[in-house]
Amino acid sequence: HRPGKNSAIAPLGPASQPRPSNGVAKVKRFKLKPITVEDAAEEMDSLGHAFYLFLNEDSQEVNVLYRRHDSTLGIVQADLD
Repeated sequence: HRPGKNSAIAPLGPASQPRPSNGVAKVKRFKLKPITVEDAAEEMDSLGHAFYLFLNEDSQEVNVLYRRHDSTLGIVQADLD
């Protein structure tokens, strides 16, 4: 069945494309500059996100800052050893 002009169903567009077999619907890439944990928290809050990927100024490692269920913050650090 193909939607006609009077149909409430919109035609398939880029956002409606089938997902790849790995289940990833979108890949977002951006450049990282070193920032502090405090700046990362401010940025995360200003964006209204529950997590924030950043280059930690102190450790020079990529970290993920996230808001925990009790409203405190947590950091995910990769252990590459």
